[in-house]
Amino acid sequence: MTVALKKFRQGFVTYSAATDAFEAAALDRNILHGNDPVLSMAIANTRIEMDAAENRKPTKLKSTGRIDPAVAAIMAVAGARLREATLFDVAAMIG
Repeated sequence: MTVALKKFRQGFVTYSAATDAFEAAALDRNILHGNDPVLSMAIANTRIEMDAAENRKPTKLKSTGRIDPAVAAIMAVAGARLREATLFDVAAMIG
């Protein structure tokens, strides 16, 4: 199996475009998650932090809940929109 992977830096600049893409897709009702309770919880726990240049990224801030599924969804939407990636043979990596 070959999987396309793309580096995703964890800073404001990278996440800002990804957050914008996810937000636009969500508002256009182009994201379907089948009422998955884990993703719903993660989205509810996610807050958006903004830097001085008005770049945005997801954060927990003071939430004690997990946001990992929401962050993964944001990264996935951004990756799908960019469609630029390096191909890796997962089977060869596993052995």
